Amino acid sequence: MAPRTSSWPEWNNLSSTDRNIKSADSWIEARQKEDGADGLWRVYDGLYDLKQWIHKHPGGPQWLEITKGTDITELFETYHLNQKAAKEVMGKFYVCRAKTPRNSPFTFKPDGFYSVLKSRVKKKLSEINRREVSIKSILVIDTWFFATLILCAAVAQTQSSVLALFAGISLGLGTVASHNFTHLKDNWRMYYMQLSLFSVREWRISHVISHHVYTNTVQDLEMTLLHPFIHWFPTDDKPPLVRYTPFLTLIAYPLIAPGQFVIRTFKRMNDKADLLMFVIPVILMICGRMPIGLVLNMWLIMVMSSSSVFLFLGFSVSHHLPNNFHDGDHIK
Repeated sequence: MAPRTSSWPEWNNLSSTDRNIKSADSWIEARQKEDGADGLWRVYDGLYDLKQWIHKHPGGPQWLEITKGTDITELFETYHLNQKAAKEVMGKFYVCRAKTPRNSPFTFKPDGFYSVLKSRVKKKLSEINRREVSIKSILVIDTWFFATLILCAAVAQTQSSVLALFAGISLGLGTVASHNFTHLKDNWRMYYMQLSLFSVREWRISHVISHHVYTNTVQDLEMTLLHPFIHWFPTDDKPPLVRYTPFLTLIAYPLIAPGQFVIRTFKRMNDKADLLMFVIPVILMICGRMPIGLVLNMWLIMVMSSSSVFLFLGFSVSHHLPNNFHDGDHIK
């Protein structure tokens, strides 16, 4: 599932990168055991008790609830452009120095590449009309989901599998748009994603906390969770499914969203947001009085087609162009 040896020795032999990581929660649990945070929140070599700050956090409580007991240094650096204000708040919750060194190879020196880049981005963002950009994003996501609900009502009236397919495609495109809102502070639009059986909580772990922070490395869950169907690492031990039956990758796409739901249900990791998945079948039953068997059939068509659209677009972006870095490549 991962390179025999990471490009960074700090990540060799960590349980959070081994072949037993099968879900977002198992990755977080592994991080909690190996990050040396002692049940608190770690930033660099300091441990902080943020329990009293959880519901005051400007980004919403879920970020801190998810990351409790882990090293959040990278998240702290990448999601706080105003470092001075953030550090002042953090200082109030300092507990003690960590007993073990960090497991991450990344540094954020003031004159380093990332810090310089961030200062330039911060300046550029001040020149952008954020309100205008926000309105456009909201219009896009609301349009896709409004179209999805209209198509669902049409499916209920016509019992058409073709319309169900189009409803699923619309739902998939809306889910792609809604994923942008999972990067922001807690907001209700991010829960559009739940209609397609994905979990906002799991997505924030696998995509925001893992993928965007550790892109294309052994700590990137989007590189590892779909093993053995997908394997992007430059290793010689490619799974037979990847080597000899690459077409199975596309076959796996429709099963990812329902599969993730089944896994978290089996592990009893569902939350209240999962109830939103019943919006579509309820519409089908109310608008068309369809029998339960037909409702489930149409719903499955929508979910599987939306999963296919979402995964195809997500995995066809530039992260995996041949010239991009993947863990195991030689660092120049």
